[in-house]
Amino acid sequence: MKLHINFEKPHTHWIPLIVYDNFFSWFKEEYSEHEIEFENSSEKYNGNPSGPFSPHVMVIKNKKNGKYISISYWDRAIEFTWDANGWEREKMVDLITSSGVHEKINVTPFSYTCYSLEFENNCEKNIKNFKDKKKNSLLFRGFLYNHRKIMQNHKPDIFSEKILNVQDYFNELNDNKICLSLNGAAEVCNRDMEILACGSVLLRPRLDQIFHDPLLENHHYISVEKVEDPKNQIDLLIEKYNSIKDDDDYLENIANNGHDWFLKNATVKSNVDILKKIVNIEKLK
Repeated sequence: MKLHINFEKPHTHWIPLIVYDNFFSWFKEEYSEHEIEFENSSEKYNGNPSGPFSPHVMVIKNKKNGKYISISYWDRAIEFTWDANGWEREKMVDLITSSGVHEKINVTPFSYTCYSLEFENNCEKNIKNFKDKKKNSLLFRGFLYNHRKIMQNHKPDIFSEKILNVQDYFNELNDNKICLSLNGAAEVCNRDMEILACGSVLLRPRLDQIFHDPLLENHHYISVEKVEDPKNQIDLLIEKYNSIKDDDDYLENIANNGHDWFLKNATVKSNVDILKKIVNIEKLK
């Protein structure tokens, strides 16, 4: 086959670009019998994060028949099925993602990552043993909009929009036994993975996203029922936090399980390894 592959070459510490680049290096060697051409997506990106040249996406296309595979970290997977965003839906033979799968669409489950390689490297070297995490306060730090804003108005003491540098943000998660994450533009977000990376307990509304290796509620993370009313949602999370915050044996078990899942599924290397297993170019014939 003559294959055309496009993604954005790494130019920051943003992990998706690094995953794509590492996977592409392996792909060229693994499928050296095929003619493979590369195009840097940044040269055609028009500002549409849902288009085929989005920095969130890698596209592998058979140039002869136009069939293609999309691999995505974007928050709204449904938008990759819309012709208006530049996709030819009838020629998409596989959509590989675990991010932003709100609607019922067919995808091949993938995984997710921290935002920054700098953060991942920090975790690899500096995470604390659970018993050494001294703080145990409930806090959500992040952009506040939509449901999050309503939650903040209801319980302002546990919210902060102040942005920290990578080291201070890492220290905050690493020092705290229980860390809170909330749904945003998508369900899963980088913060979920960053909490697991730090070996702290992830507390959040139940995740409905499906991963290549299932992320199990009340085993890898602690969940509460997902409800529509934001005030009710944050009340449920606070109630759950208060019921578990002093049970160190339980919390340590969850934290260890979550960190093990992160190492197997959410590092740069593990994301690349998963792609090696699930990208099937036979579908392009």
